[in-house]
Amino acid sequence: MGDDLIYAIVQNESIYVINLGKHNDIFKPGELIEACENEWPGMHFDLESDDNNSSISMDNDFFRQNACNPQLGFTLLKPAAFTDKTSGKVKYISNHQNTAMISYESQEGTWNLPLKCVMAFDHEEKLIYKFIKDIYFHYGTFPDSLELDLKNRKYIFKVPTIRGYGDYIITKRDAHRYLTASFPCDEAEINWQL
Repeated sequence: MGDDLIYAIVQNESIYVINLGKHNDIFKPGELIEACENEWPGMHFDLESDDNNSSISMDNDFFRQNACNPQLGFTLLKPAAFTDKTSGKVKYISNHQNTAMISYESQEGTWNLPLKCVMAFDHEEKLIYKFIKDIYFHYGTFPDSLELDLKNRKYIFKVPTIRGYGDYIITKRDAHRYLTASFPCDEAEINWQL
């Protein structure tokens, strides 16, 4: 009691119980879809296979982290997916995607941005601050410039040395495969249409 939830699909006058689970199971949408497909194949979802291994789905920890961020009003960023045990292929619901828009008020008016775009900026800002703290910890000073290596997906920081102006330590950091505004990946393609 209290933490128990019934996950089900209600359709017309029928109810299809997928799982009796806990609240945290909501952060594992792929597993719920897989359970439903195992019981009623092809009945509730139109599934597609990720034949190109393009990482169209998100991992559970990333889903949970952003679903719990009230600033984002998070619904879904990428389709919920699972690995089919029979074929070994990643399968996902073709029409299970984010459509949320986030509104920002400014002096010029209101900006309506797709959730993917907001998350890309939010994630990259946190990532860069993390890198700056790490650089300060290792070198005892903050970097004074940042460049992007778009081809190799790297951030290039210049860290001044005690020798003075123009003498730098160059340090590089990898851009993660999660969404970033500077290094968009396949998952980060943004649809600007309202």
